[in-house]
Amino acid sequence: MFLPVVTINNGGVPNVLDGAHILKNGWVGPLMLQFGWYANILMLPAACATGRIATVRKRRYIILAAVLIAFWTNTLFWSSVTGFTGEAPIVSRHAGYYLWMAATGIIGSLL
Repeated sequence: MFLPVVTINNGGVPNVLDGAHILKNGWVGPLMLQFGWYANILMLPAACATGRIATVRKRRYIILAAVLIAFWTNTLFWSSVTGFTGEAPIVSRHAGYYLWMAATGIIGSLL
């Protein structure tokens, strides 16, 4: 939440966005064809499901993993942030982005 996620170029001025900003505004991602934020909704059920899997892979776990990995993959192509002044391109990604990607990818791969 408090780690920097991305640096955007907002009209020539670089702005660093932290996880709280992304969490607060990520629900509008589909307007930019970015659905990665919705993986947050699936993270808790997916984490609980990893504890329930013994030796049998149930179909609902495979579907949950597929959707989670699809959202994760969509985030790889995240290239801009839309704001009041239009779209601001992402200049660089930081620790918060990579930590979220690692957590989501690991949970998705464990299902």
